[in-house]
Amino acid sequence: LWEVGDNRESVQNARKDLIKIGKPAYEFIIFNKLNSKDSLRFRALESIIPERPELAGPMLRTVLVDENAEIESRKNAIYFLGKIQDIELKDYILNLFSEKEYQSAVVNYAKHLKIREIEPLIIKALPPLSEPKAISYLDVLGEIGGGESVDFLINYLKSDKNIILRTA
Repeated sequence: LWEVGDNRESVQNARKDLIKIGKPAYEFIIFNKLNSKDSLRFRALESIIPERPELAGPMLRTVLVDENAEIESRKNAIYFLGKIQDIELKDYILNLFSEKEYQSAVVNYAKHLKIREIEPLIIKALPPLSEPKAISYLDVLGEIGGGESVDFLINYLKSDKNIILRTA
């Protein structure tokens, strides 16, 4: 159901019920629905998963390290681990930055947790990136970065890339 109009209260109540059910509901959601790209389903995941980090964390970590899991499931696991402030697999997640399909998820994770170890990875990866991705990476550097990021951002201010210039 869409969370609009007359359905709004029903949807919110159903989500609360799933949270109350606990482990069986979380197992079903995380192991069967985490691969969603659909914005409505993802909103549902966002309203449920973070509510019980003690249940979600171990399951999300299981999905993340399962190399047979769908890429979207693993990327969403990274996202939610960041959202629930789970650092148990921090090094594993940061190492996934070397795999192109996980870079944005890893950057988001680092942003949620203010992980400064991402700085050199972003700085190294930034020059060949397309402008939209570069903008979000620059945003992360500005938000969590230290001295190395400041120097890098100042040099980007001197660049002639207008979109990058406005973002930095």
